[in-house]
Amino acid sequence: MRWSATRGSLLLALGMLPVLGGCLPAQEPTDSTGALTYPRPKAAFDVRWLDTDTVELNASRSLSARGGRIVQYRWSLGDGHRIYTPLHVVQHRYELPGRFTISLVVFNEAQQTAYAQQVIHVVPEGDIPFETIHEGYSPYGVLPSTEQVEAVRARNPAEFQRLWVEVFGGLQERGRPPSVNFPNEMVVALIANDPSARLEVHRLGVREGRLEVEYTRVRLALAPGCHPRAAPPHPSRFVVILRVPRVDLPLFSLPHRRTEYVPC
Repeated sequence: MRWSATRGSLLLALGMLPVLGGCLPAQEPTDSTGALTYPRPKAAFDVRWLDTDTVELNASRSLSARGGRIVQYRWSLGDGHRIYTPLHVVQHRYELPGRFTISLVVFNEAQQTAYAQQVIHVVPEGDIPFETIHEGYSPYGVLPSTEQVEAVRARNPAEFQRLWVEVFGGLQERGRPPSVNFPNEMVVALIANDPSARLEVHRLGVREGRLEVEYTRVRLALAPGCHPRAAPPHPSRFVVILRVPRVDLPLFSLPHRRTEYVPC
């Protein structure tokens, strides 16, 4: 069998293809039409309250993976307004209070999309009426050195039952929790992790998009050798449970008015 120079060169070149293939530059991924494709983007955004009715939406956490970038942000603000923009930060003012669902769709250069949404609650600034439905000491305390006031809220019967058990340990003498008209009402509980303190709540209201509770912490000024009958068992914590209209706000703050000391 005779081999031609041309045929030998061709076979030699074909034999070297596996070796040369490892040296070729990596190609960008393409679809069946030859167009470049990119991994899907990711949508995410943060809400910052500028006023009780105005928000700033920041989608800088939205990402487009290697090889592309986000070219458009499409906002649906829940009140009928929409914003289509190449910028990742927008601001919007709501004309009426209420519950609004904010949706974001991001597009990358390949027109791939990603979606994210959040629910906000626009509430007029001002005081909220409240009723104290329980206050007293709970024997389930914390370390004596801890001086901290915590606030929790329950927005349905299951959350309220869980709060009641966690605060009082399900003690039989506490009986059933007070009645609350869910879902129109909710419960706000203030827990003073301080064995020598009790709380006096002065105000509950909305300020700058936050639900705030203003209170005074009253502490017993115990002199050496003084053991007043009013002093709680140690360790313990003081609990105030308020019944208020339901207000679903994203933040919760506790302005501490002052600390008062009462003599033994």
